Formats: sequence, structure tokens, C-alpha cells
Amino acid sequence: MMYGRLYAIAVMVVLSAAVAVGCKKDGDGDGNDGRISFPVESYIVDYTSTLVVVDYESDFDVEVTGLPSWCQLERMESGAAVIAVGRNDGQRRSGSVVFSAGGGRSEFAIVQRGKAISGNGMIRVDSLVSVGRKGAVVMLAPLYDGVSVTPSVKEGAEWIHLRASSYATLSQVAVEVDENTGESPRKGVVYFASDRGDIDSTVIWQAGKDEISIDGDVTVDSYLNAVVKMKIRTGRLSAGEKITSAGYYISWSDPLPGPGGRSMTVGMGGQDANNIYLDIKANIYRGLIPGRSYNIRYAMATDRRTYYSDTQTFSVPALPAVGPADMKIPVVFHVYYSGSGSVVENVSAEAVYNQIDMANFIWRGRFGGGVDTGVEFVPATHTPWGEPLAEPGIHRIAVSRPLSLTDDQFIFDGDYNDSFNLWDPKKYVNVWVMDVSMLDVAGYATIPSVPESKPLSGLASGDYYFTHPLDYMHGIVLDNEAVMSTNDGMTFAHEAGHLFGLLHAFSDNGCGKDDYCADTPDYDRSLYLKTFEQTGVHDFSRISCDGSRFTSVNVMDYFFGYAFEITPDQKRRIDHTLDYGIVGVTRSGAVKSLSYVDADAPKPEITIIH
Repeated sequence: MMYGRLYAIAVMVVLSAAVAVGCKKDGDGDGNDGRISFPVESYIVDYTSTLVVVDYESDFDVEVTGLPSWCQLERMESGAAVIAVGRNDGQRRSGSVVFSAGGGRSEFAIVQRGKAISGNGMIRVDSLVSVGRKGAVVMLAPLYDGVSVTPSVKEGAEWIHLRASSYATLSQVAVEVDENTGESPRKGVVYFASDRGDIDSTVIWQAGKDEISIDGDVTVDSYLNAVVKMKIRTGRLSAGEKITSAGYYISWSDPLPGPGGRSMTVGMGGQDANNIYLDIKANIYRGLIPGRSYNIRYAMATDRRTYYSDTQTFSVPALPAVGPADMKIPVVFHVYYSGSGSVVENVSAEAVYNQIDMANFIWRGRFGGGVDTGVEFVPATHTPWGEPLAEPGIHRIAVSRPLSLTDDQFIFDGDYNDSFNLWDPKKYVNVWVMDVSMLDVAGYATIPSVPESKPLSGLASGDYYFTHPLDYMHGIVLDNEAVMSTNDGMTFAHEAGHLFGLLHAFSDNGCGKDDYCADTPDYDRSLYLKTFEQTGVHDFSRISCDGSRFTSVNVMDYFFGYAFEITPDQKRRIDHTLDYGIVGVTRSGAVKSLSYVDADAPKPEITIIH
């Protein structure tokens, strides 16, 4: 009955450029003693061994008192220190060179890339360099098997200079970047041409005074899937500012999507926010409604504030309409929230309606390949006591603290279920929204209740008994974060399948578990997950128990799959539950005569859980 939450995020940090280190003053307090200043913030060097010349100005004799282990002081010159940087065959590394003068000390940053470099020509150079607005000296090392390589600045020549230095050879090119006094970031290109005509280039991006640039684009692959690519570039932000997360927010109703809306975010682990370039790719699976236009904003959160891009708009292709539904079932989302909970605790109306809309597309077979069940879920307009709902289909209930419950706590612990509203399950599909405190569980549902005289294959004998509508928590529970996630848009559709008699369309730890639907291929999900853990490939295909390969499209499968299909055999189980289950009206509109006690219960008191 449980549906595992899907995460489909590919994050690639393309480059972290130099950590900007400002000049520190440790004199006697007048701001002059021991002052050491540098014309640029830092050096960015390639992986090969090289010499860098760190220029400085000071009214005192200066000495180098600290070096990273992979650097050596070659010599001191008038107004400059010559630092030998060792070869780096590993990962990117950075360190500070400590200068002391007159009782004060200052630090200068040196950042060195690892051996891996990029390029698509005979010449191999770093393809992108990110520099802070105060400028830097960049050491580029073109690798080439020809006789000579000639560098030149094709874009940004007014602020990018090839430094003439005795330490620059054919294998080391020093590029000096001036300070950017403008508001906007700027881009320059350094070209490298060989004597045989091969060309490669390095793009140098430099932050402006606005300190940060966030942009991206969305490509809609199909009715269900889209690819989001976002780019973040920063200059020199507040000293010590750390990135906590990055991602995007989408909405079809809010022109400025933000916290509280549907989103995808990925933690960045407190990475330094200064002078970085991030390229983040994320996929939206099964979260977009055909025919709808969405607003999207990209965001980067730090420990100080959140930075946003401008709003962009993208559209999802429409699908053909279908005829009227045979049966419309009211649904109510009971949303539990507290003032001390997370921003997603009191889920948005848009997120709720997205769940209902996606379920209707799937249950009516509008994505193609599946049958039309003839069932539509409609937001309830009134409470069981005739009171209109301010937000159709949504019943918000304030609690004194955030609720975080397992399925056993919710269903069996009287301390909890006595406090929850259960609207008459003959007339409503009840959906409770809270924090589901089970790892990677986006939701769960109770099994259908049908009379023992009308058995449904797969149910145990004890599952058929039902006594009183308010004695049993009959319905669906959804995790609030899953409801707000762009990648869990079909969770309600899946759990509604359980509520109306469908079982999972797979086996675990081998084959042989029967969902009593001959037209849903069985596969060993544990083997699929093991393969995914080994390869990391987001594979939408499966190997069935008979050895054939198929694409996962069934709504009762999950993880990486399209989840838009209900088969004819599954529809027959749904029909059986509709005919004999707890919902009190048949497709023909006739009121059922059910065996359990049908007492008109008074309006329950809402108990606040402490």
C-alpha cells in the first residue's frame, strides 16, 4: 500500500572558482600598520606545475609566513613573491598564502584545478573560468601535440589581458582580468590557435556589482516530463556566506513562485557562496498537467538569504478532451498544519488541485495506452453538515505542533485517530495530509471494504468486515512534502488505486506476487533497485519475470516510471469496488444497501493534538 517517494535530480557542479580572500589588517588599530594590499584577489592555476607571481604593496618589509603543503616559496622580489605550485593529479584544491608585515598579516588565495580538463579540439584548455568582480590572474595550460600555440583575446579584450611574463611559456599562459565596476556580469573568450589551424577556447565569466546571476530554461519532453537546467554564478558575496540549497519553484497561478509552492531543491552542504559557477539539471517526472502554462523561478538559498531569478513561463501541450464521467466522487484533503511547522506543512491549494487533476488524467486514460475508468474525482464543495468550504476540496485543521506519524500510529492509535476528522466515506474520499514519518514513503491507503459475500481476490477474510463509518480511518494519507514536490504529482492517483482495490504491479525479493491482473507484467522490484544502486541510471524500463523488457507505465508501479496507465483488468477490480465497496452510490446513481451500520453521526469535535 505504500508508495515510495521519487527523486530524479541530477546535479553537476561545473566549476567552483577562486575563494575570494580580502585583505586583513592586524596592526595596532589605526588601520595602517602592517597593511598589505594585492592588485587582484587570487590566482587560479591549472593542474600542471607552475610559478605564480603574487604582487603586493606595503610600507613594511614583507615575508611569506605560511604556504599550503603543495606550494613552495621560490623567492621574494621587490613588491612580489614568486610561488612554485606543484602538479595536481587529484581533485581541485585551494589554499592561502600568508604574508606578514609590521606586525600585521594578510592572506592571498591560490586555487588549483585537478588533472581533468575539458575541450573538444586538438588543443585542451579549461573550458570555463569563473572570476569575482575584483579580478584575478588566471593561469591557463593548453595541451597540444603541435609546435606552437598562439593565444588571443577575441571577446573582452578591453578587460582581459595576456600578461607578458618571463614565467609564461608555451605551456603556461597568464591571463589578467581587470575589476568589473559595472552592475552586470560579463563574459570574455580567450582563443588558442595552433600552427595547424586547430582552435579551442576558454570562456571567462566575471561577476558584476550585482554579485549574482541566476538563470535557466525548461524543455518539455512530453506531456509528463520536462528537463530543467539552471545556472548560478556569483561574485563576491558577504564574507563567509554559505550555500544551503538550490533549485526552482513552479506555479500556474502565482506569478512569483517561491517557498510554499511546488518545488525541487537540492542541498548544497554549506559550500562557500563566493565566486562559484553551478550548473544544475533536474527532471520533472509526472508532475505537469497537459494544456497548462507554468511560471518558474530559479533560486539559491544561503545561510543569509535567498536569491531568485526573474520569472519564466513555459507551456505543456494539451491533450484531447474526453466525454463526461460516468461517476464523480467528491474528495476532501484534510490538511494539518501548525505555526511551528515547515513552509510545506500547510500545503497550497494549487498543489492539492494538481494531485486531483493528475489523477483524473490518469483515471480517464487521457495519456493514451490505458483505459478510461469513467471515474473522476471532484473537490468537495461542502462539509457533511452543509457548510461551504472556503477552498473546495480542502479542509484545513490547525494543530499545536507538526504531526509526524507512521501508518500504525495513524490507523490504530486512539490518541491520534480520535482527533482526526473522518467525513462519511460513503460520500467522500478522505485524504489526510501530514508529515509521514517513514523513510521515503510519500503516501499510503487503506484497502477497500467490500462485503464478504462479494469477495475481491487478494483480500484476506478479515478484511471484509466493516461496522461503522466513523470507527475506521478509511481513506488515503499523503506526505506533505510529497504533495508539494514536482515529482510526486501522481501520488494521489496511485493511492486511490489502492483504495479502490488495486495492488502493486510488481513483486519484491523474487517473482510470484499476484496483483490478480493478467495484463500487468510482473517484475522483481528488489532486483531493479539493486541494479539502479549499482549503475545510478534512471531507467524507465523493467525486466519482467518472463525475461522480456518493458517500459513502466502502470499507475501501480513507482520509482522511475511514467505511471499513467490503468489496464482493463485493473478497471474490473475498480468496478467491483465501486459496485460493492464503501462508496454509497453506484455508477447508475442507485444508493447501495450496505451491511454495516449506517448511523447519522453528529458533527465531531476537533481535538487539538498536543
